[in-house]
Amino acid sequence: MRLVKLALLALLVVLAARCSRTVDVEDSQVPVEDTTGGEDGAVDDDVSVDEDAATDKDKAAPDDAEPGKDTTQSTGLKVADLQQKKEGLECPADSTFINLDTGLKLDGVVVTAPVFAASQKLDGFFVQDVGGGEYSGIKVVLDKGTAPVLKVGDVVNLVGDLKEYYCLTEFDATNIVVTGKTETPTAAAVQPADVAADAATSEKYEGVLVKLEGVPVAEVDQYGNIVLEGGAVVNDAITDLPKVAAGCKYESLVGVIDYSFKQYLVLPRSLEDLVLDESVPCEEQPPATGSIKEMQESDTSTVCTDQNFLNAGAVELKGVVVMSPKYVVSKDKLRGYWVFDGVGGPWSGLLVTVPWEDTTGFQVGDIVDVTGEWMEYYCLTEVKGTALTGTGKTFDKEIPVSDVTAADLAKDKAEQWEGVLVRIKNVEVTEAPNNYGEFKVTGDVMVQKKFDLTYEAKVGDKFAAIVGVVTYDYGNFKILPRSDSDFVQ
Repeated sequence: MRLVKLALLALLVVLAARCSRTVDVEDSQVPVEDTTGGEDGAVDDDVSVDEDAATDKDKAAPDDAEPGKDTTQSTGLKVADLQQKKEGLECPADSTFINLDTGLKLDGVVVTAPVFAASQKLDGFFVQDVGGGEYSGIKVVLDKGTAPVLKVGDVVNLVGDLKEYYCLTEFDATNIVVTGKTETPTAAAVQPADVAADAATSEKYEGVLVKLEGVPVAEVDQYGNIVLEGGAVVNDAITDLPKVAAGCKYESLVGVIDYSFKQYLVLPRSLEDLVLDESVPCEEQPPATGSIKEMQESDTSTVCTDQNFLNAGAVELKGVVVMSPKYVVSKDKLRGYWVFDGVGGPWSGLLVTVPWEDTTGFQVGDIVDVTGEWMEYYCLTEVKGTALTGTGKTFDKEIPVSDVTAADLAKDKAEQWEGVLVRIKNVEVTEAPNNYGEFKVTGDVMVQKKFDLTYEAKVGDKFAAIVGVVTYDYGNFKILPRSDSDFVQ
């Protein structure tokens, strides 16, 4: 009987070991949870993990593996083999999250970028085949806080799963073993057009360490990305970027190539990767003090060619009035307030964006001073706020509302109402909300749900008036009610 009990106990121990999922590092074992993500790397609750893939992943590390020991057989697999898979090269339409292969082993790859926050729940780093070259680099991801201490030049063996994540090929590591150190592969010499946001040739450089030389800065976009002449976009995912402006020039710029939101990004790893050409003047211009009306009536605002973004320079707005609560402009990236000049009427308002982590909490009626960058973002006039300062004063009148008709909000007439608080009277819901929470009312006027509203539109609902700020996106002017009280029965 004692022998039977001992056998049962041993079986239970083995089963418990098989149920445990760990990432093996040099000196520790750390439990890992399944994770999934959205296009920007943030985790989406409505995306599920392939259960079969998760099961295979559990089996990637042998049950009797010791921490820091590499017990799997070498396969001779290279990063270039993974990056040239058909799914990665073609980027099929359903490639939001595709599990391509599990339990893969990469031996002797070189760390080319340090560990950084890849999303809210994931850390990441980049590795490359020793010989470098096209298709030789890849992004490695793992649960936040589970990565070993890694330095550029470390040689590592990896075990994990291959996935295609919104057209970015990633290696989801379950086992990381540092085996030595070597020189990093020589950065591939490229031109900005080779790694531009929409360049067809950029795929072969995905995950690869590249170097650009003698490249001028075209602009700094509303997210703080440095856009180079030729289209390459430099992003701060790994290291903060220094302040530059259009006209500055980089003697050399090194970084790894990432892909997010349908654009390729150059990620410098430290300030040493960014060497300015000191022979070219590179000083930020002092902000121009002006008014909202001057900005909105200018050719920069009214003559629009649907460009992705245009940085029109630094501006300073004094004594503008907040006319909306703070709201989400772009999830995990930007929040914002709608403000107006204290007078109202045509050309009187615009959007001020702030970083996602901004802690300001201004209320409707607060009077503030704004310093920032004037952006034309897909033909919407914005100020990317770098400093919002309360004056301690509040607007002592009712926020003015301009009455408009459906005809006033037609494409060829609505520009003057962009950013203005308006009211459209005697309307009925004529089209149910789409996937973005937008619905139509009488006259084909589109109403967009961006603020914290409890109202759910239904065809046939009638209102004496709907109040909201006029915005512009995807080629249409739209009304943004700020609260449920903006729907007047």
